[in-house]
Amino acid sequence: MVALPVVTIFLVRGNSFIALWIGPQYGELSGNVLRVLAFSILFWAGSSIVGSTMLGINRHKPMVPVALSEALCNVVLSIFLVKKMGIIGVAWGTLIPSLLSSMLFCPWYLHRTVGIHPRRYVLSAWLKPGLTILPFALLSYAMERSWPAHSLLLFFLQIALCLPLVLVCFWGMCLSSGQRMAYSRKFSVALGRSMSRRLEEARSIDSGPAKHLRRFSTLAAPGWRARAQRPHYRLCREPQPL
Repeated sequence: MVALPVVTIFLVRGNSFIALWIGPQYGELSGNVLRVLAFSILFWAGSSIVGSTMLGINRHKPMVPVALSEALCNVVLSIFLVKKMGIIGVAWGTLIPSLLSSMLFCPWYLHRTVGIHPRRYVLSAWLKPGLTILPFALLSYAMERSWPAHSLLLFFLQIALCLPLVLVCFWGMCLSSGQRMAYSRKFSVALGRSMSRRLEEARSIDSGPAKHLRRFSTLAAPGWRARAQRPHYRLCREPQPL
């Protein structure tokens, strides 16, 4: 879910981002390359979870030949497609092996090793996150059409305005009722601790100067009285008659 908003922005507004960042002359071509590469990240996120799981249970050795085969296919397809499609062919040469590995091998190997059905994996790794990010994608597309950004500052400001929608959709669609209750409890506890800490800091700041002032006056008063009783001090301070 952390990578989905970034990938969605690249898919929907990649051309505008490149044009604002590098220059308008690079927006069309580089934006198309960025869009193809961003599409591969959508499926790579789910396969990375599979890889981390297999590494944790020490069942990652069969994934090594698949990764090497994917890299080899990547090189071969990139060399073949760059002659016909140009630089965007290299992006497609990267996307195709990644999709095959993520969509075919990872669900099968996860089912064989852990026993998770491919349908459950597809629902949790792809469908639910996709439906969650869909309102954010539609809002970003509408903002791109109706309110084009003329600077990077405005571009990121528009993204910040759309991000709360991702949190709301994630809360309602990806979390179960038990998970929502647990997160609400943790959030309330953390908020209570933060507020109590701030109150204690405010009390210490308010009481600190007065306490130090009283202590200073208590310690300094005898010294001032002793100096006031000295003759030369009275001569300096008291007005002399003419």
